[in-house]
Amino acid sequence: MTARQDHELHIRRAIPDDAPNMQRCAEAAYQHYTVRMGKPPAPMLADYSAVAKGANTFVAEIHGEMVGLLVLVASDDGIMLDNIAVFPEHQGQGIGRKLIEFAEGEARKQKFPHIDLYTNETMTKNLAIYKHCGYVEVDRRSQGGYRRVYMRKNLDTLNANQAVQRTARDAVADLGIRLNKGIIMSVIQHVAFNCINKIKMEQFYTKHFGFRRARVFNAGSENEFVMLRLENMCIELFRSTGDRPASNSKNDVGFRHIAFEVLDLDNMVACLIADGVKVGEIIDYSDSVAGLRICFFDDPEGNKVEIMQGWSDDETLTA
Repeated sequence: MTARQDHELHIRRAIPDDAPNMQRCAEAAYQHYTVRMGKPPAPMLADYSAVAKGANTFVAEIHGEMVGLLVLVASDDGIMLDNIAVFPEHQGQGIGRKLIEFAEGEARKQKFPHIDLYTNETMTKNLAIYKHCGYVEVDRRSQGGYRRVYMRKNLDTLNANQAVQRTARDAVADLGIRLNKGIIMSVIQHVAFNCINKIKMEQFYTKHFGFRRARVFNAGSENEFVMLRLENMCIELFRSTGDRPASNSKNDVGFRHIAFEVLDLDNMVACLIADGVKVGEIIDYSDSVAGLRICFFDDPEGNKVEIMQGWSDDETLTA
């Protein structure tokens, strides 16, 4: 998502007049799953004239144009993220992530301790996105002829800033106890990149790894730079007017690669390949760390990225 779009994205409650556009959005967003599932996905069959009247139905707009929708269903048992859809021409810009964050904010406002959702087993990309957002699979079952995966995310009753501050305080205190000699640092806070195309880099790390825009500095100027956050890790993106060095060897002095631990390596690789990313072969390191598998690829500007599954520390070194 560009800086301009991020500032102008507006999420509001739906009104009955939104129903036709909501129907078009759902059909456009879900229709490519019809062949894979052998039937239209459930959101394509919903009665949006009724859905638009719901107390927890929302639409996302840019310049007054609908770009996405969100449907929440609250009950005595909890709150369900029932439907989230973004028009295809607006996908890959972080709008879906914003809608998920908005849904979680609504759940917190209504004092729910957790938020639930379900998605079809064939929607592997959605499953990967939800996992990156902190949702955990709790069940799989058939319902209405659809094979569904049920997921849940526990919600902290603190607001986001308080949660970050509390996590940082806990990490610092824990580190101080373990070092037994003053406080040195808590965590590595961020990695910074100089970028030829800052917008493309932001879209890449937002889409594939679940980062979100946390802060913008010098907004709108030539010196604008942004901080992206994923839980306790941040990436800082600066605009560069220089050229990338000709050499990109793993033996060069300086930055080598950035690594992310993922829950499902095979699914992540499949999602990357589907988006045209050239991914290296999966390397099995089980001889060194039981269950460890990794692979490498380049981000849009040629920085080496590693994804890994199955990592564990050597407990004999941390005892």
